[in-house]
Amino acid sequence: RKQLEKAGDIAIIDRIGRRWSLDFYAETVAATKLVQAHREATLVESENHGAGYLIVSRHGDPCPKCSPWQGRILRIHHGIEGNQPTLDEARAFGLFHPNCKHNVTPVRRLDRVPDWVIV
Repeated sequence: RKQLEKAGDIAIIDRIGRRWSLDFYAETVAATKLVQAHREATLVESENHGAGYLIVSRHGDPCPKCSPWQGRILRIHHGIEGNQPTLDEARAFGLFHPNCKHNVTPVRRLDRVPDWVIV
């Protein structure tokens, strides 16, 4: 009985051997997918309205993967003028990992970004 109860608490074992409870795993997946959907909708709206850049949000105590991207300007894609990294490049280096809380704000003109933004 104890073995069955213990087995029922585990939803998944990831590739590095960590064990995740069903509740935690479900909450993580739901939160991650919701934030991803919001970011993707923002991206589509940005492109539809002529914005070529995105500002990555800032928040306290970011993880090491996200820290370098906080408050940075990203180009939506390589076709946008500028020397800023692209959204795909930032993703390749870990931005927007599962359970990431960062979001993006569209920008049309780089001369109108707040002072805290890294251009």
